[in-house]
Amino acid sequence: MMSNRDWAFLACRVLALYVLYLGFKSLMYSANALLLWLTSGSGTFTPGFSIYFVGFEVVAFLFFWCGASWLSKIMAPAKAADQDFDTRYVAQLMTLCISVFGLILVVNAIPGFIGVLASNYVDAKPYLIGAITRFTVEITVGLLLIIGAERLSDIIKRLRSW
Repeated sequence: MMSNRDWAFLACRVLALYVLYLGFKSLMYSANALLLWLTSGSGTFTPGFSIYFVGFEVVAFLFFWCGASWLSKIMAPAKAADQDFDTRYVAQLMTLCISVFGLILVVNAIPGFIGVLASNYVDAKPYLIGAITRFTVEITVGLLLIIGAERLSDIIKRLRSW
């Protein structure tokens, strides 16, 4: 039976593959925008932003793929790292799912956050404050879910038995 740290390691590797998929998708959108811009002269193509988004996805993929062992130690607390799932299966699985959800929130919010900051720097517009706030909240909630996954899982368990 796999330990919770093994499951966390596996989750990081699956998330790395998902991020790689997002990178390919960003690359296809950028290629489409470039072709549209080159052939018809319409549309907008900003190579800096396109390269940034694809570059971020590559860095995120390498982070999750190469850092899976380190992240699994953070996601699976040391006191329960060697326990099998059969003792506290549901609580441990919920903790891992909450952590992975937090990672997904952070990974999906960072490129948009940086893009909005760059857009605001190039052409300061007041309506971008809402987007900056949205991405800041997403990143903060994601980090809180990663850090407090075990506590949140215990709260959910108590609420269900209450």
